[in-house]
Amino acid sequence: MMMTVDLEGRRWLCDVGFGDGIMEPFPLEAGWEEEQDCGVYRLQVDEDEWHLQRKEENVWNSLYKFTLKERTFEDFRELCEHYQTSPSSFFVQKCFCSLRLPHGQLTYMGRRLISTEYRKGGGSVKTTEEVTEEEIPALLRDKFGIVLSRKLTPKDE
Repeated sequence: MMMTVDLEGRRWLCDVGFGDGIMEPFPLEAGWEEEQDCGVYRLQVDEDEWHLQRKEENVWNSLYKFTLKERTFEDFRELCEHYQTSPSSFFVQKCFCSLRLPHGQLTYMGRRLISTEYRKGGGSVKTTEEVTEEEIPALLRDKFGIVLSRKLTPKDE
């Protein structure tokens, strides 16, 4: 599910909630290429299927594809339930949270803190730091503003 907005005669992709995706509205125009603080992106179209792509080391990688067919929230109910409950779902297998920063991203996953720094012109540098179970509550509080109300058992299957 993603959102578009029509404003002043132009249609914009406003899907700023996708992990490695855009942080600012992006013109919904085939071939549009733009550098944002978090990377270089473009939109490609193949018949009625759109691809949001991100440039990494001079290679374009598709982040996701979509169509402009209108949908309702109900259309996503089954998939949403799967992501929340299935043992094979990433969201069930892992403890994680992620925070977008102006020129990067900070991600907690299991027993790791992953810092991603986006480079001008495309590409990124990732640094991974192992954390102990005892360090996790302070890390979540200090880096993400999350205060746990009970003990967290880290998962990273």
